[in-house]
Amino acid sequence: METPMLKRRLNPFLLASTVLVLSLLAGLAVTWQGQLSDLMSEKKNLSTQIQEKNEEIQALEAEKANLSEESSTLEDTISQLKSLNNQLDATIKEREAKISSLENIIDDRNEEIESLNDTAEDLRDNFTDLRDTFQTVCSEEEDSGNITEDSKTLCESEFGDNY
Repeated sequence: METPMLKRRLNPFLLASTVLVLSLLAGLAVTWQGQLSDLMSEKKNLSTQIQEKNEEIQALEAEKANLSEESSTLEDTISQLKSLNNQLDATIKEREAKISSLENIIDDRNEEIESLNDTAEDLRDNFTDLRDTFQTVCSEEEDSGNITEDSKTLCESEFGDNY
């Protein structure tokens, strides 16, 4: 004989509530799984974006460093050009002063030349007056007969035979 098994009746409420709870748990699990998958996908996308932004930041920082170096080089060049410009300005002022000094010397020399030309003209006039006077003396002396041999020779050498 076999031992009879205890037979029990299933409680329909318990069965319905168990099925309902398991259905809810399965639904929640599917929903959470979808949300978790979405969150993981979004996290992966955000990680990719963060990595891209970090790479972009690194590229921008490298560009900034290059621009800083270029800016520094340009500032050095500007400084050198300003220094050269100042030197050239000083040289120009120095040469302008030299030119002014030379112009003053030229003006002084021109005044001296004018003075010498005036003196030369005066001397030519005096020489012409002396020559005229000498010629007059020679011609008067010849007529008067009071001329010496030395004076006669001088008159002939200076004016020829027709003094």
